[in-house]
Amino acid sequence: MILSLSKTLDIPDFSPIITDYKTNPFEYLCFDKFLSEKASLSFLTWLENTSLWTLKQTDFYQQWEFKLTQDTELPNEIRFLTSHKFITNLRTKLDGYFNISHLNETRITVHKMLKNQEIEIHNDFLPDIDAIRIITQFNRGWTSEQGGQLVFYNSYETDDIHRTINPAHNTAVAMKISNHSLHSVTPILAGDRYTLVYTLENKLK
Repeated sequence: MILSLSKTLDIPDFSPIITDYKTNPFEYLCFDKFLSEKASLSFLTWLENTSLWTLKQTDFYQQWEFKLTQDTELPNEIRFLTSHKFITNLRTKLDGYFNISHLNETRITVHKMLKNQEIEIHNDFLPDIDAIRIITQFNRGWTSEQGGQLVFYNSYETDDIHRTINPAHNTAVAMKISNHSLHSVTPILAGDRYTLVYTLENKLK
């Protein structure tokens, strides 16, 4: 279900810059300036101060996270992030690259990774769900010396790397989830790494 808010909500212009599109080893799209500078910094400040975080640990990752919903109390200037119109604009931006017309469910989560946390290689694929995931980075500046790199792989061999992406503030990646969407996040060495994640999905019959 796509989230909705009041029709009076001010939706800023959504015009991220597409910097790259690849179909191999899986479909993905890279963005720069995903949100306006003002909105990105407002959201980052809110992430740094909210108490909603819950620690999530599995056999291949550890991070802090929570769901972002219509009921989440956001500052007025970033309430648009859960709005029907913003998500529709996002879908329109993706539509020229991915087949998304059948993806009628939207989930929004936010993640925080701290020092020594990492995500091992995985693909997020579930055989009964078709999905595209959009991951946007938020931080106060990030260098490769801080770790936390998003790594794409050609195979499950950890040295078979397709691409390494620095989590620069307000950049984003959209990826088609499949058996081939192998990725990881290298250990955080310094700093707090925040991400906003939209998942467009549909349960297959």
